[in-house]
Amino acid sequence: MKKNYVVISLLVAIIVIVVFITFQKEKVLADTTTPEKLPTVEQTVDTYLVEWLFDTMDRGNHDFESHEHGKLVISENIPTLQRGMVVYYEIASQFTQENANLANPTLGRVVGLPGETLEIKKGKVYIDGQRLDAFYGEATQFGMNKEQYFQEVAPEKRMNHAEKYFNESMPAITVEDNTVFVLVDCWWRGHDSRYFGLIPMEAMQGIVLGYEE
Repeated sequence: MKKNYVVISLLVAIIVIVVFITFQKEKVLADTTTPEKLPTVEQTVDTYLVEWLFDTMDRGNHDFESHEHGKLVISENIPTLQRGMVVYYEIASQFTQENANLANPTLGRVVGLPGETLEIKKGKVYIDGQRLDAFYGEATQFGMNKEQYFQEVAPEKRMNHAEKYFNESMPAITVEDNTVFVLVDCWWRGHDSRYFGLIPMEAMQGIVLGYEE
């Protein structure tokens, strides 16, 4: 009897541990469709070119920068915005008055959609309580996330504020109708919804299709 009691107790303990681990497992929202690199595309009657000279979207390859890849092709036909799309939008005048150095219009990637609640915890984006599993879903430097950066970059070459940067947090915000929450790909190099707040649809000037051919 005593042996059976011990076996049963062990089984119960194992079941409790398995259930605990299952419920503790982080919920993830994955984006497996957004390409990391822009394609080269032809212009059409509905597109125009923009020379982008800023490094706000750089993930280690001067991404989006025209001096390396050519001008950006922007489409004036704005579909229903999806997570991962890069938009070209007008900044509200109050922010350009505060900071004359802002590029306006500017670029940002759609991360939060209407009705969703978004927050940033320790350098990672969470949507409706789920961690956003995407190349743009966390703080990066030269295209590296926190773990990669601290493993590959020599201590003397690290940003002085790297630890703070990679652990950036932002309180939860619910995305309102007819707005989106946008982030630049390299958070510390640019301004986005963390600074501007939600971006209204009427501010949209177009979506980025790719580099000019």
